[in-house]
Formats: sequence, structure tokens, C-alpha cells
Amino acid sequence: MSTIEDHNPPSSGSISKKRRRQTSEVWNHFDSLPDGKRATCKYCSRSLCASSKMGTSHLKRHIETCKKIQGDPSQTPFIGSEKEKYERELEDARVLLKMKTEQIAILEKELNKAKVNAVTRIRIVQEAEQQKPQMEQHQKEEEANEQVEEVQEELAAESAAVDSMETTDQIEATVEGNLNDEYFDVASLREYDRIVNMTFASENEAFHFFNEYAKREGFSVRRSSTKKDRLQNTIKFRQFCCSRQGLREKKYLEMPDRKRPATPISRCDCPVKLCIKLDPKTNRWWVQNFINDHNHDLTAPDCTPFLRSHCSINESQKCEISSMKASGIRNCQILEYAALCSGGYENRGFQEENLYNYTLGHEQSTMLADDADSVLRYFKEREESDPDFFLKYDTKDGCLNRLFWADGQSVVDYAYFGDLVIFDSTYKLNRYNMVVVPFLGCNHHRSTIIFACGIVSCENNETYRWLLEAFLQAMYQKHPESVLTDGDHAMGKAIKSVFKGTAHRICSWHMDRNAQKYIHDPAVLQKFKELLSGICSREEFEKKWISFAQKVSQRVLSRQWLKRTYKCRESWAAAFVNKKMFLGMSSTQRSEGLNADLHSHIKSKMSLGMAVQKFERRLTHKRTKEAELDCK
Repeated sequence: MSTIEDHNPPSSGSISKKRRRQTSEVWNHFDSLPDGKRATCKYCSRSLCASSKMGTSHLKRHIETCKKIQGDPSQTPFIGSEKEKYERELEDARVLLKMKTEQIAILEKELNKAKVNAVTRIRIVQEAEQQKPQMEQHQKEEEANEQVEEVQEELAAESAAVDSMETTDQIEATVEGNLNDEYFDVASLREYDRIVNMTFASENEAFHFFNEYAKREGFSVRRSSTKKDRLQNTIKFRQFCCSRQGLREKKYLEMPDRKRPATPISRCDCPVKLCIKLDPKTNRWWVQNFINDHNHDLTAPDCTPFLRSHCSINESQKCEISSMKASGIRNCQILEYAALCSGGYENRGFQEENLYNYTLGHEQSTMLADDADSVLRYFKEREESDPDFFLKYDTKDGCLNRLFWADGQSVVDYAYFGDLVIFDSTYKLNRYNMVVVPFLGCNHHRSTIIFACGIVSCENNETYRWLLEAFLQAMYQKHPESVLTDGDHAMGKAIKSVFKGTAHRICSWHMDRNAQKYIHDPAVLQKFKELLSGICSREEFEKKWISFAQKVSQRVLSRQWLKRTYKCRESWAAAFVNKKMFLGMSSTQRSEGLNADLHSHIKSKMSLGMAVQKFERRLTHKRTKEAELDCK
């Protein structure tokens, strides 16, 4: 076993040689253990700490104790487990006693501090109790003084009113105004408390409530910032603010190249807002913050309906407006009707701009991408409900090129009143610049009836032949007795080739308009009108024509017009068409009237499907009028 000398305790230059010698003599009585931190006494075999940090005083005392016990014959050396255990327990008890003593001292200090604090608090409370009556008395005296001052001010005001020779009515009005101000202050506080404690089932419900509140107060609102739940991607916070909240950005205020005048600045950073937050447990919105302190003047009640958030069309009004637009009622008439029903322009809920925006958006929403397919699907449904419905169409390069249809009632009408057919093309009434070509007639009431309708993309001989052949196919190959058209040459050629044996007459109004382009002498133009409508024999017509042609200017255009007009004289001169059956009609006036009616309902930007539906409604309207005449 190694001795403690082998352990070599750390030395220091400041330690004296005498102390080193004493330390070495003490450690010679111990044997070092393998861990190097403890040593065993050679007398009692007890293991003790051999660390140099703890010093050698406890080792010296231990050696002196062992020597005394060995020198006393009544004592046996400390060798054995019982004595070793006794010494160990005694040493541990001493250490524990020392620790307990230190803890007791610390606790006594803390207890003394607590006692001092408690005494201090008790003294403060006692002093406050003693001063409380004095403070209450002082407060009551201040309130009494304030009331006395208020009464004095009121008396001074009354005396000033008397001095200024005010009447009793004026004084009562002033007092009543003060009472009203106090009442409104209390009412506003109650309104504020009611709004703060409200909950809403949805965000839209909160917006409608705040908008109605703003309408009563005299300002407009708008939706502002939001916050979303990142996990569920739903809105959990919404802020509604006054429409005058915020400020215009500087880049819009400083524009040197501005061409148009700047719009007036309406925003003044108004702080009014209503903040709502979603409660995930109840799934209801509660008011988180409400500020009602405007920094601008509120709008007068008669001007509030014109604010932006208070100008909207509700769902019932939208349905009613759509029905009126489908019936051909104009927007200005809808505005007048809404004002009449609501009791004034300020009560109808929307303005002219809102109406035009809604009607335009509604029409655009009905313009489908597959417009032609939607029209064909509509006619296919008509075929299923009407066995006599006739449909024929032609495509070119995947697009609808020609379309013709006639329903069962039109076929029946043609069977009874198909002696005369007025065949004329209208203007381009749809967004695809396609021409509408109606086939018209005259019934027993001398009213216009519609036999069929065609829509074509171009006007040439081939297109008109296709339409006339489809018309004969729909009418079971029944040819009309006579046809009245305008001066289109392609249309005339198609009629001669398809309607063989049918009398053809060109509209006299169109012939007169064409003559005015080439004849500038009123006397000569009157000669042409006599040829157009004068009843005479064919021989007399030839003589009059020669005399008329000599008076016309010999310009190249005039000569060409004379040749074309003379070539088709059998279709316009009264000397040739007088004995044919045209039911007393010489112009396509009925067709022009239908065109004007269609123009009032069908706009140039409409889709093909919408134009077809409008045409069908006008057809239904005319048949209703015919039924009314039948009942008279």
C-alpha cells in the first residue's frame, strides 16, 4: 500500500518549511487509497478525506484522538466496525447539526423581516382608515362646490338673458336644447355599449348591421383588413372602417404629366372602425373593437342615400329588374318605376350608375363561350316540345354560318296567310355581325305575322337560295303567290331560281331612295315617281321611259343605274305588277317596323343566344296581340 507521502500534497512558495514539515509528519500516519482522494488511518483503519483543499487540521485531531485512546489501558484501539461506525455517525451528526443551525439562523432573519413588513402594512392601513373620512368629506365638499358653481353659472346666464331682453320662449328653448344634448350623450353611450356587446352569425351580417348604423349616422363604410388562420385558411378577423379612412398616396398627388383633372380628395384618415373576431368554440363573431369618433362632418340625412355603401341592388330588386329588361323596358323607365314603388328616389336603394352596371354585367354573364352550341341546344329542346318545329343550320370551319327555324304555329299561319311573303334582311343585330332575315306576312286583321326567321353571316346569292329552300322545306313545299323585297339583286336572283312562278315586287320606297342618288332635278324625279306608281299599259310605260331616260344626266353612273332599273322593270313598275296579288302593299314597311321593334330590344353587343331569345319574346308578343284582336 502506498503512503500518503506518495500522494505529494500541493506545495506553494508562500508556505513555510516548518508548516511543510508538520504536514508531512501528520500525513505519515495515513495510507493513501487508490482513488487518491481518501486515506486510511494506520491506528483505527478509518478512511478519511485526504484533499489538500480541506487542510490537515482534521487529520491532526484524528491522530491525537487515536494516540490518547491507545495510551489509556481502559480503552481499546479504534479498530473494529462498531467504533468506526460510531465515529462516522458522530461526525455526520455534527455536520448535520451545523447545517440545521445555519438554516435556523436564516429563517429567523426572514421571520424578523416579515414581522417588520406586516407591522408596516398594518400601520399604513390604519392611517388610510383614519384619513378616509377626511377624504370623503373633502370630496363631498368639492362636489358641493361644483354644484354651487353650476347653479351660479345658470343664474348668471338667466340674468344675462333677462338683461338682453330675451323672451321666455327663447329661454325655454335654450334649456330644452341643453336637456336634449344630455339625452343624446346618454343615448350614444347606450348605443356604444350595445354594439360592443353584440355577436353576429356571419361576417356579412356584421357588415349589414354596421352599414345600417352608418346610414342612420350619416357616413359610408367599406371592408378593410383581414387576418386568416394559417392552418384552416379561413378568415378569423375582419375590420370595417369609414369610407374616408386612410390617405391618398403621394404618387397620385404629385403627377406632373397629369392630363385629366385630379379627383377631389375624400379621405381624411378617419379613425372610425368596427373590428370583429371569430370565436372558434361558438363559431360566432364578436366585437373586438369599436371606435365612433369621426374627424369630419357627417352627411345630411337627405344626402346619405347617395353614399356608395348605401347604393346597392338587393336580390328581390335584381329579379324584378331582370324580368323588366327581358320585357324590353328601358333603364330610365326602371328607375322611375323603382322610385314610384319605394316612395322617392332616396328610398329606392340604388342609383342610375348601379342599375347600368348590373344590367351590363347580367347581359355579359349570359354570353356563353359556346354561344352557338347553346342556341342549338335551345332549339333542340323546342323540337322535343313542338313536333312541327323545323330547324336547319349550316357550319363553316367549325363555326355556325347559317341558321333557319320555324315553329308549329308559324307553319299554321303560313298555311292560311301565306299568299304574300315579305322577305327582307335587317341590320346586324348581334355581336357576331350576323344578319337577321325574317319572313313576314299579313293576317286577317291586317297585322304583321312572322312565318320564319333566318340568321346568316353573309348576303349573297348562295345564302339566299339556302334560306328560300329551307323555307319551302319547312312549309311543305308550298310556294307563295307573291314576294315583296328590297332592291337587293342577290335576293332577286335567288327568288327567281327557287320561287318559280311567284310574282316578285321590289319595294317602291327603296326604288325612290335609289333614284334620288342619281336624279337631282325635282321635275325629272317626279317623272320617275309617275313611272313607279302610275297605272298604265306596258306600251305607255315604254314610251314614258324613253322620254324619261333622255332627261336624265348622261353621266356614267346614271347610265348604269338606268340600265339596271330598266332591266328589272317588271318587279317595280306599277304597269307590270298592278294585276298581281300584293294585298295593296308596295313597300316593305312592315319589315321596317319589325326591324325598329327588334332594334329597341336587341343590342349589337348581345350574344347570339340572347338575340334569339329576344326575337322569340317579340314573336310571342305579336301572337298575344293577335289573340286579343280575335276576341274582339
